[in-house]
Amino acid sequence: MSLSGCGGDSAKSSSSTSSSQAASAHVLDGITVSGGDAKTAPTIDIAKKPLKAAAFETKVVHAGTGDTITDKDLVTVEYFLVNGTTGEKIDSNWGTPTGFDLSNTQLLAGLRKSLIGAKVGAQMLSAMPPADQFGPQGGSAQLNIKADDTLVMLYDVVKKIAILPHADGAEHKLDSALPKVIWNDGKAAVITMPKSDPPTKLVVKQILTGTGDKVKSGQTAVVSYTGALWRNGKNFDSSFDHGGKFEFAVGGKQVISGWDKGVLDQPVGSRLLLIVPPDEGYGKAGKGDIKGTDTLVFVVDILAAY
Repeated sequence: MSLSGCGGDSAKSSSSTSSSQAASAHVLDGITVSGGDAKTAPTIDIAKKPLKAAAFETKVVHAGTGDTITDKDLVTVEYFLVNGTTGEKIDSNWGTPTGFDLSNTQLLAGLRKSLIGAKVGAQMLSAMPPADQFGPQGGSAQLNIKADDTLVMLYDVVKKIAILPHADGAEHKLDSALPKVIWNDGKAAVITMPKSDPPTKLVVKQILTGTGDKVKSGQTAVVSYTGALWRNGKNFDSSFDHGGKFEFAVGGKQVISGWDKGVLDQPVGSRLLLIVPPDEGYGKAGKGDIKGTDTLVFVVDILAAY
Protein backbone atom coordinates (compact mmCIF):
# COMPACT_ATOMS: atom_id res chain seq x y z
CA MET A 1 0.00 0.00 0.00
CA SER A 2 1.23 3.51 -0.83
CA LEU A 3 0.62 6.01 1.94
CA SER A 4 0.77 8.98 -0.40
CA GLY A 5 -1.92 11.51 -0.97
CA CYS A 6 -2.29 15.21 -0.39
CA GLY A 7 0.88 17.07 0.57
CA GLY A 8 1.43 19.17 3.67
CA ASP A 9 3.74 21.95 4.72
CA SER A 10 6.56 20.63 6.92
CA ALA A 11 6.50 23.46 9.46
CA LYS A 12 2.75 23.27 9.76
CA SER A 13 2.91 19.50 10.20
CA SER A 14 5.44 19.73 13.01
CA SER A 15 3.36 22.36 14.82
CA SER A 16 0.18 20.32 14.44
CA THR A 17 1.82 17.28 15.98
CA SER A 18 2.94 19.18 19.07
CA SER A 19 -0.39 20.86 19.71
CA SER A 20 -2.37 17.68 19.12
CA GLN A 21 -0.24 15.71 21.55
CA ALA A 22 -0.58 18.40 24.21
CA ALA A 23 -4.36 18.65 23.88
CA SER A 24 -6.92 16.04 24.97
CA ALA A 25 -7.64 13.86 21.94
CA HIS A 26 -11.36 13.37 22.60
CA VAL A 27 -12.04 11.23 19.51
CA LEU A 28 -9.15 8.92 20.37
CA ASP A 29 -10.43 8.55 23.94
CA GLY A 30 -13.04 6.15 22.51
CA ILE A 31 -10.39 3.78 21.15
CA THR A 32 -8.76 0.98 23.13
CA VAL A 33 -5.40 -0.52 22.12
CA SER A 34 -4.47 -3.90 23.60
CA GLY A 35 -2.15 -6.86 23.08
CA GLY A 36 0.32 -7.24 20.27
CA ASP A 37 3.97 -8.28 20.12
CA ALA A 38 6.96 -8.02 17.78
CA LYS A 39 5.18 -9.90 14.98
CA THR A 40 1.48 -9.42 15.73
CA ALA A 41 -0.23 -6.04 15.67
CA PRO A 42 -2.19 -4.91 18.73
CA THR A 43 -5.99 -4.94 18.64
CA ILE A 44 -7.74 -1.64 17.98
CA ASP A 45 -11.24 -1.46 19.42
CA ILE A 46 -13.43 1.52 18.47
CA ALA A 47 -16.16 1.82 21.11
CA LYS A 48 -18.56 3.86 19.00
CA LYS A 49 -18.79 3.62 15.21
CA PRO A 50 -18.73 5.40 12.90
CA LEU A 51 -15.80 7.35 14.31
CA LYS A 52 -15.57 10.80 12.71
CA ALA A 53 -12.73 13.22 13.47
CA ALA A 54 -13.37 16.88 12.67
CA ALA A 55 -9.62 17.56 12.80
CA PHE A 56 -6.40 15.58 12.94
CA GLU A 57 -5.60 14.11 16.36
CA THR A 58 -2.72 12.04 17.68
CA LYS A 59 -1.59 10.80 21.05
CA VAL A 60 1.27 8.80 22.53
CA VAL A 61 0.27 5.27 23.58
CA HIS A 62 3.78 4.40 24.77
CA ALA A 63 6.50 7.04 25.08
CA GLY A 64 9.71 6.76 23.09
CA THR A 65 13.13 7.63 24.45
CA GLY A 66 15.07 7.93 21.20
CA ASP A 67 15.86 10.82 18.88
CA THR A 68 13.17 13.23 17.75
CA ILE A 69 12.01 12.79 14.15
CA THR A 70 12.35 15.75 11.77
CA ASP A 71 11.01 16.49 8.31
CA LYS A 72 14.47 15.71 6.88
CA ASP A 73 14.55 12.12 8.16
CA LEU A 74 13.72 8.73 6.78
CA VAL A 75 11.92 6.77 9.48
CA THR A 76 11.00 3.09 9.61
CA VAL A 77 7.56 2.37 11.00
CA GLU A 78 5.30 -0.56 11.86
CA TYR A 79 1.70 0.44 11.28
CA PHE A 80 -1.85 -0.89 11.54
CA LEU A 81 -4.45 1.10 9.60
CA VAL A 82 -8.19 0.88 10.33
CA ASN A 83 -11.28 2.46 8.80
CA GLY A 84 -12.93 4.53 11.54
CA THR A 85 -16.37 4.17 9.93
CA THR A 86 -16.44 0.37 10.02
CA GLY A 87 -13.59 -0.55 12.35
CA GLU A 88 -12.23 -2.85 9.65
CA LYS A 89 -8.53 -3.32 8.94
CA ILE A 90 -7.25 -1.58 5.80
CA ASP A 91 -3.58 -2.53 5.92
CA SER A 92 -0.78 -3.59 8.26
CA ASN A 93 2.98 -4.13 7.99
CA TRP A 94 3.50 -5.17 11.62
CA GLY A 95 6.72 -7.13 11.98
CA THR A 96 8.21 -5.81 8.72
CA PRO A 97 8.83 -2.06 9.14
CA THR A 98 8.42 0.24 6.15
CA GLY A 99 10.55 3.32 5.53
CA PHE A 100 8.99 6.74 4.95
CA ASP A 101 10.95 9.71 3.64
CA LEU A 102 9.41 12.61 5.56
CA SER A 103 10.89 15.16 3.16
CA ASN A 104 8.37 13.76 0.64
CA THR A 105 5.34 16.05 0.95
CA GLN A 106 3.27 13.60 -1.12
CA LEU A 107 2.95 11.25 1.84
CA LEU A 108 -0.40 11.37 3.61
CA ALA A 109 -0.46 14.69 5.45
CA GLY A 110 -1.72 12.93 8.58
CA LEU A 111 1.16 10.47 8.50
CA ARG A 112 3.71 13.29 8.33
CA LYS A 113 1.93 15.20 11.12
CA SER A 114 2.00 12.06 13.27
CA LEU A 115 5.69 11.33 12.79
CA ILE A 116 7.36 14.73 12.70
CA GLY A 117 8.20 15.57 16.30
CA ALA A 118 7.68 11.98 17.54
CA LYS A 119 10.49 10.08 19.27
CA VAL A 120 12.06 6.82 18.17
CA GLY A 121 10.57 3.96 20.18
CA ALA A 122 7.17 5.61 20.63
CA GLN A 123 3.86 3.95 19.86
CA MET A 124 1.38 6.46 18.48
CA LEU A 125 -2.33 6.49 17.68
CA SER A 126 -3.76 8.96 15.18
CA ALA A 127 -7.14 9.88 13.72
CA MET A 128 -6.99 11.32 10.21
CA PRO A 129 -10.01 13.14 8.79
CA PRO A 130 -10.40 13.17 4.97
CA ALA A 131 -8.47 16.45 4.63
CA ASP A 132 -5.33 14.72 5.95
CA GLN A 133 -5.57 11.68 3.68
CA PHE A 134 -6.04 11.56 -0.07
CA GLY A 135 -6.53 15.18 -1.02
CA PRO A 136 -9.43 17.03 -2.63
CA GLN A 137 -10.76 13.96 -4.46
CA GLY A 138 -11.32 12.17 -1.14
CA GLY A 139 -11.12 8.49 -0.31
CA SER A 140 -9.59 5.57 -2.20
CA ALA A 141 -11.71 3.10 -4.15
CA GLN A 142 -8.79 0.66 -4.23
CA LEU A 143 -8.64 0.58 -0.42
CA ASN A 144 -12.42 0.81 0.06
CA ILE A 145 -12.06 4.18 1.78
CA LYS A 146 -15.00 6.54 1.19
CA ALA A 147 -14.59 10.29 0.82
CA ASP A 148 -15.92 11.01 4.33
CA ASP A 149 -14.16 8.16 6.20
CA THR A 150 -11.81 8.90 9.08
CA LEU A 151 -8.71 6.68 9.22
CA VAL A 152 -7.29 5.40 12.48
CA MET A 153 -3.59 4.53 12.49
CA LEU A 154 -1.55 2.83 15.19
CA TYR A 155 2.19 2.74 14.61
CA ASP A 156 5.51 2.06 16.27
CA VAL A 157 8.41 4.38 15.40
CA VAL A 158 11.24 1.88 14.91
CA LYS A 159 14.29 3.71 13.58
CA LYS A 160 15.42 7.13 12.36
CA ILE A 161 17.73 7.20 9.35
CA ALA A 162 19.30 10.46 8.25
CA ILE A 163 19.32 10.95 4.46
CA LEU A 164 22.56 12.52 3.28
CA PRO A 165 22.18 15.58 1.03
CA HIS A 166 24.96 14.19 -1.20
CA ALA A 167 27.88 11.77 -1.10
CA ASP A 168 30.71 12.61 1.29
CA GLY A 169 33.98 10.77 1.72
CA ALA A 170 37.56 10.20 0.58
CA GLU A 171 38.06 11.19 -3.05
CA HIS A 172 39.71 8.91 -5.61
CA LYS A 173 41.47 9.91 -8.81
CA LEU A 174 39.98 7.92 -11.69
CA ASP A 175 41.93 6.47 -14.60
CA SER A 176 42.15 8.88 -17.53
CA ALA A 177 40.60 6.23 -19.79
CA LEU A 178 37.33 6.48 -17.83
CA PRO A 179 34.61 9.12 -18.27
CA LYS A 180 35.30 12.41 -16.47
CA VAL A 181 32.72 13.66 -13.97
CA ILE A 182 31.95 17.21 -12.85
CA TRP A 183 29.57 17.19 -9.87
CA ASN A 184 26.96 19.95 -9.59
CA ASP A 185 25.34 19.98 -6.16
CA GLY A 186 21.58 19.72 -6.58
CA LYS A 187 21.82 19.42 -10.38
CA ALA A 188 22.63 16.78 -12.96
CA ALA A 189 26.32 15.87 -13.17
CA VAL A 190 28.35 16.66 -16.29
CA ILE A 191 29.83 13.45 -17.72
CA THR A 192 32.45 13.66 -20.50
CA MET A 193 33.20 10.45 -22.42
CA PRO A 194 36.68 9.38 -23.56
CA LYS A 195 37.38 8.92 -27.28
CA SER A 196 37.52 5.15 -27.07
CA ASP A 197 35.26 2.14 -27.29
CA PRO A 198 33.29 1.37 -24.13
CA PRO A 199 34.15 -1.61 -21.93
CA THR A 200 32.13 -4.76 -22.53
CA LYS A 201 31.83 -5.65 -18.84
CA LEU A 202 30.23 -3.77 -15.94
CA VAL A 203 32.61 -1.23 -14.37
CA VAL A 204 32.06 0.03 -10.81
CA LYS A 205 34.42 2.71 -9.50
CA GLN A 206 34.25 4.79 -6.33
CA ILE A 207 34.63 8.52 -6.94
CA LEU A 208 34.10 9.11 -3.22
CA THR A 209 34.16 6.41 -0.55
CA GLY A 210 31.50 6.95 2.11
CA THR A 211 31.86 6.08 5.77
CA GLY A 212 28.43 4.50 6.29
CA ASP A 213 27.42 0.84 6.48
CA LYS A 214 27.68 -1.21 3.31
CA VAL A 215 24.52 -1.69 1.27
CA LYS A 216 23.07 -5.19 1.60
CA SER A 217 20.86 -7.21 -0.71
CA GLY A 218 17.20 -6.80 0.27
CA GLN A 219 17.69 -3.29 1.64
CA THR A 220 16.11 -0.23 0.09
CA ALA A 221 18.74 2.15 -1.26
CA VAL A 222 18.09 5.90 -1.48
CA VAL A 223 20.20 7.47 -4.23
CA SER A 224 20.58 10.46 -6.51
CA TYR A 225 21.93 9.91 -10.01
CA THR A 226 22.71 11.17 -13.48
CA GLY A 227 22.79 8.89 -16.53
CA ALA A 228 24.47 9.55 -19.89
CA LEU A 229 25.07 7.68 -23.16
CA TRP A 230 28.64 6.64 -23.95
CA ARG A 231 28.16 7.11 -27.71
CA ASN A 232 27.42 10.84 -27.57
CA GLY A 233 27.75 11.95 -23.92
CA LYS A 234 24.11 13.04 -23.81
CA ASN A 235 22.40 12.97 -20.39
CA PHE A 236 19.24 10.88 -20.76
CA ASP A 237 18.01 11.00 -17.15
CA SER A 238 18.72 12.48 -13.74
CA SER A 239 17.00 12.19 -10.38
CA PHE A 240 17.38 15.97 -10.08
CA ASP A 241 14.84 16.33 -12.88
CA HIS A 242 12.16 14.66 -10.77
CA GLY A 243 12.43 15.17 -7.04
CA GLY A 244 16.15 14.70 -6.46
CA LYS A 245 16.05 11.21 -4.91
CA PHE A 246 15.19 7.69 -6.04
CA GLU A 247 14.59 4.53 -4.00
CA PHE A 248 14.81 0.88 -5.02
CA ALA A 249 15.04 -2.55 -3.40
CA VAL A 250 18.60 -3.80 -3.91
CA GLY A 251 18.57 -7.16 -5.66
CA GLY A 252 14.82 -6.93 -6.22
CA LYS A 253 15.10 -6.52 -10.02
CA GLN A 254 13.31 -3.17 -9.82
CA VAL A 255 16.19 -1.57 -11.72
CA ILE A 256 18.71 -2.67 -14.35
CA SER A 257 21.12 -5.37 -13.19
CA GLY A 258 24.06 -2.96 -13.47
CA TRP A 259 22.52 -0.93 -10.65
CA ASP A 260 21.67 -3.92 -8.45
CA LYS A 261 25.24 -5.16 -8.77
CA GLY A 262 26.80 -1.70 -8.69
CA VAL A 263 25.52 -0.49 -5.32
CA LEU A 264 25.77 -3.85 -3.52
CA ASP A 265 28.40 -3.81 -0.74
CA GLN A 266 29.17 -0.12 -1.34
CA PRO A 267 29.30 2.12 1.77
CA VAL A 268 26.51 4.64 2.27
CA GLY A 269 27.86 8.07 1.45
CA SER A 270 29.77 6.85 -1.62
CA ARG A 271 29.67 8.39 -5.09
CA LEU A 272 29.97 5.76 -7.80
CA LEU A 273 30.80 5.74 -11.48
CA LEU A 274 28.90 2.88 -13.14
CA ILE A 275 29.63 1.90 -16.74
CA VAL A 276 26.83 -0.41 -17.80
CA PRO A 277 27.04 -2.46 -21.03
CA PRO A 278 23.77 -3.31 -22.85
CA ASP A 279 23.42 -6.77 -21.28
CA GLU A 280 23.51 -5.20 -17.80
CA GLY A 281 21.23 -2.35 -18.87
CA TYR A 282 18.14 -2.42 -21.09
CA GLY A 283 19.34 -5.19 -23.40
CA LYS A 284 18.72 -5.44 -27.13
CA ALA A 285 15.29 -3.81 -26.82
CA GLY A 286 16.68 -0.55 -25.40
CA LYS A 287 14.35 2.04 -23.91
CA GLY A 288 13.33 5.46 -25.23
CA ASP A 289 16.46 7.22 -26.47
CA ILE A 290 18.57 4.28 -25.32
CA LYS A 291 19.43 1.92 -28.19
CA GLY A 292 19.95 -1.78 -27.77
CA THR A 293 23.66 -1.28 -28.38
CA ASP A 294 24.12 1.60 -25.93
CA THR A 295 26.53 1.53 -23.03
CA LEU A 296 25.24 3.65 -20.16
CA VAL A 297 27.29 5.74 -17.74
CA PHE A 298 25.88 6.69 -14.34
CA VAL A 299 27.07 8.84 -11.47
CA VAL A 300 25.27 7.56 -8.36
CA ASP A 301 25.32 8.98 -4.81
CA ILE A 302 24.23 6.51 -2.11
CA LEU A 303 22.34 8.70 0.37
CA ALA A 304 20.87 6.04 2.69
CA ALA A 305 20.00 2.34 2.95
CA TYR A 306 17.49 0.64 5.21
